[in-house]
Amino acid sequence: MAPQPSTRSIKKILVPTDFSEPSAHAISTAIDFARVLQATIELVHVYVEPVYVLPPPVDLAIFPFNVADLLAKVQASLDAERDRVQAAGVACEATMLSGKAAPEIVARAKATGTDLIVMGRHGRSGLEHALLGSVAERVVHHTPCPVLVVPTPRAQ
Repeated sequence: MAPQPSTRSIKKILVPTDFSEPSAHAISTAIDFARVLQATIELVHVYVEPVYVLPPPVDLAIFPFNVADLLAKVQASLDAERDRVQAAGVACEATMLSGKAAPEIVARAKATGTDLIVMGRHGRSGLEHALLGSVAERVVHHTPCPVLVVPTPRAQ
């Protein structure tokens, strides 16, 4: 069994974001940890490239969807989150990846030597969980580093 890092050895925190409320809470939590541990944060957003399956005979289909505009908006949102972390006094990078969220997050953590992943939990249950699964759950099962899953605070 590999030794677990102590809080003193946590210097790189990876925070996946989908720009949702749970992700915002995870980023805030990561900022708090980074301040105490004098760690850096890498924000990661994973987008899924649109795939169009057309029935035979395959014909030319025009879709009124501009991927470049969408990616520019995503990058602007990611940059805004990075600026929020930096304004809190924490060194931060932002990375946009393409693919399935959980495998890309795990691969990024391995590739960058991440010491801790902090991510939000959407709280899906029942049929929604069965159909969509849990990115956090899959990351926990496949990543080599500790994962802190941050629940969204309940309204009082």
